[in-house]
Amino acid sequence: MLFNSFVFLIFAAAFYILWPLARRRKQTRWLLISTASFFFYGWWDWRYTFLLLAIGGITFVFGLLLDLYPLKKKLILIAYLIINLGTLFAFKYLGFVTGAVNNLFSVFGLEAPVPSYSLVLPIGVSFFTFQSITYIAEIYKGTEKPTRSLLHYLSFASIFPHLVAGPILRAKDILP
Repeated sequence: MLFNSFVFLIFAAAFYILWPLARRRKQTRWLLISTASFFFYGWWDWRYTFLLLAIGGITFVFGLLLDLYPLKKKLILIAYLIINLGTLFAFKYLGFVTGAVNNLFSVFGLEAPVPSYSLVLPIGVSFFTFQSITYIAEIYKGTEKPTRSLLHYLSFASIFPHLVAGPILRAKDILP
């Protein structure tokens, strides 16, 4: 959904009509923000909302793990970065790398050993990935405590005005 489209005007009007009712109760507020953000993101291709939910869920769990196991926080951070950046790599660079490997083999007259991939790059996946990393980095450094509510985290991480365009928000500025 583009910010300068008629559909966005309808979406924004519906959100701001519901906001005065939803903001009175915390859970309802977080539910409206998350639902609207996922609807906004899914307008382009609803299947990628599952990617957003997966990255958000993984980040939420790893934030809690960092808090629960402070003696293993370096290992937890490394595992998180491998998963999170691995996902980004798969969408952005896997096709390029497999193509380059296959081209290298073809230079020597060998058959392409690696299947070629062509994944559609979800809108804002880099931004969402790095936003999640900043949240984990703040918990790792001890400057932020993890939220205990998945809905609260998803509201922070997927808030629709920033979801596809940024800037990257700091948890300490938005979560409260």
